[in-house]
Amino acid sequence: LGIEGWFALGTGDFVTAADRFSSLLENQQDSEIMVLYVRSLWGQKKYDEAIERMQRWLQEQPKDLGVAMHLAGGYLALNREDEARAAYAKVVENYPRHVPALNNLAWLTRNGDITQAVAYAKQAEQLSPNDPAVMDTLGMLLTMQGDKVRGQRLIQNAAERAPDDLDIQVHLAQVL
Repeated sequence: LGIEGWFALGTGDFVTAADRFSSLLENQQDSEIMVLYVRSLWGQKKYDEAIERMQRWLQEQPKDLGVAMHLAGGYLALNREDEARAAYAKVVENYPRHVPALNNLAWLTRNGDITQAVAYAKQAEQLSPNDPAVMDTLGMLLTMQGDKVRGQRLIQNAAERAPDDLDIQVHLAQVL
């Protein structure tokens, strides 16, 4: 079932993939299979069902990092920023050193509490000081907060480290 599900997912046959992964989940509660199942639902544009399945999974297994990050990413993809922020906050609560969650939480907090957003971004920077995504987020937040010199320097450094990342390049153009 796993091989059939993987093959179906890889070829875009999301209905078959969902069927195979659902069957596997009946007998085996496995985080990776759950993420694959959700991806097959997502491929069918069954977003609400995918979100609901991840929420139920996390009620039973609240510290499942893979499913929690997938849920937060799903909210982001659907432009449900408040729910994404809450989901990333839960990840950070369970995994306070998880850099991608800290970085995304920082960005999603920018409009509500810029001081807290910067604090999250600085935590991410302490854990991963050479990560271009972290530099970019912190740079943009510092710029928004008024520290344009340090913000520009961080974004410039991020742009040099990730020349193919269009978001970072756009942010550099914005601060320049």
